[in-house]
Amino acid sequence: TTRLVGSEMCIRDSILADAGLSVVVSDTGYVKSLPPDCILEQSPAAGSHVKTGHVIYVIVNASRSPEISLPDIIDNSSLREAMAKLTAMGFKLTQPQFVPGEKDWVVGVVAGTRQLQAGDKVAVDTPITIQVGNGQLSADDSINFIDNAIDSEDFIEEGGDVDDFHEVTGEGEHAVSYTHLRAHETRS
Repeated sequence: TTRLVGSEMCIRDSILADAGLSVVVSDTGYVKSLPPDCILEQSPAAGSHVKTGHVIYVIVNASRSPEISLPDIIDNSSLREAMAKLTAMGFKLTQPQFVPGEKDWVVGVVAGTRQLQAGDKVAVDTPITIQVGNGQLSADDSINFIDNAIDSEDFIEEGGDVDDFHEVTGEGEHAVSYTHLRAHETRS
């Protein structure tokens, strides 16, 4: 067979018609440096002897980069897990962007200025940035601390009542004694 790899689809028709062969596109691939419809692979290989009328199967270059759905990593994985998953899927990653949030937890993903969600289609050659928590709170976050613990010494000094009592558990020499303080409301 004639070598078709590297030729464009429009050229292959005339080459094969002259040889009495036909071509079927079996798949597409993507090589950024090659033009669309360029033949990437052929089967049988060039130089093989085939009969007239035989079908040559080819893989052609797609006109644009393939798109992959973004997996569910936002607020669902650590930075390490997200980077491993996205890299294995073929995404191109930039340096992570650290934003207020739980440390090393994925809080978002962006492609350029576009905020992405799980399931969004992204071209594999589009660089994406993982937004990850830096362990700091944002100005919008608020935390209310309520300390209900009562320090018995402070409570007594402020006029609270404390009852001492002993609770004995077990019998005989294995008895254990505990001292409990019970706080009452302060008296005015």
